[in-house]
Amino acid sequence: MKYLLDMALIIGLVWFGYLWNGERKNGLAQGDEISRLEALSGRLEKDLEASKAREETLTAELAAARDSLNQTGGELAAATAALDEKTKEADALKDAGRKLRTRVAELEGYKAKAIVAEMPAAVATP
Repeated sequence: MKYLLDMALIIGLVWFGYLWNGERKNGLAQGDEISRLEALSGRLEKDLEASKAREETLTAELAAARDSLNQTGGELAAATAALDEKTKEADALKDAGRKLRTRVAELEGYKAKAIVAEMPAAVATP
């Protein structure tokens, strides 16, 4: 009987040691996990700070690009207005050119009639 109690005590101590060792390993694993998560948290905070700095830079670049776009849009509108004016001038010159060509053709017709009217009669040859 004494041996049975000794064996039960030894089995109990081994079982308790096994459980204690398992809990210790779990605690170490949890400690490692906590350390890993803290390192990850620190890295993520650094990434967040870098992202915020990058966001500020990109916001400034975007504002500069918008200003440049607005300025270019204004220049484009001015160039378009100037082109419209030049187009109107060109159309007016084309119309004037057409009128002048018509007038020249008309005057050439008068000239041809005048030449025919002034031509002396042909001398008959014997």
